[in-house]
Amino acid sequence: EGLLIEKNDIDISQSAHVSSVLLEEREKNCEQQFQNFLKKCCTGWNEAEIVAFHEREWIKACWHRDHEALEKIVDFVDHAIMEQQSVRLVGTRDHTKMLYDLIPRFRNLDVVGVTYLAELDWEVVTFDEFDAVDGVVCDSDAILITTYEFQVKAAQMAQSIIGSRTKVICPYKSWSENPRFVIEKISGDKPSQYPGEKIFWGESYHENK
Repeated sequence: EGLLIEKNDIDISQSAHVSSVLLEEREKNCEQQFQNFLKKCCTGWNEAEIVAFHEREWIKACWHRDHEALEKIVDFVDHAIMEQQSVRLVGTRDHTKMLYDLIPRFRNLDVVGVTYLAELDWEVVTFDEFDAVDGVVCDSDAILITTYEFQVKAAQMAQSIIGSRTKVICPYKSWSENPRFVIEKISGDKPSQYPGEKIFWGESYHENK
């Protein structure tokens, strides 16, 4: 152990045996280290719970991937309207239009202006429902990031125009599939299948599908 051996110095007739012995020793060492780790750090470890644990965590992970952004947006819109907050939008024109078209009550927000990331607007979209106010500092109650692809750029832009009392709302996660599911859920497309789907959609939804 701890020595380097030149491969060419090993008798070819013994190489398979040597390899087998080394692999077996490594497997035993890994297993011993794993058991030591469990005894020290996972005193409540129960292998019978692994499957149930994975399923619970999978359900939660899928919820964050498929539902979190939509619920954040809808919740923000409802509270902003109820509390009569002024809102500034930062994002691309096409993604802002998507929210305007698909999110209930989005058009009822008190939008004091929108800053588009013009250089990232690759799709030609006609959307002039809100006044564009590029680069102007605005002390609105909130800034909503409407794009789901350019989070860093949008955040930098938001910081450059933020007011003293403005909070920034970022509903999307850059690593998630939130945008795809926002469209699918609102348009009524069948959701992806995973354990616990009925928790969010109900048994009747799948029966009807």
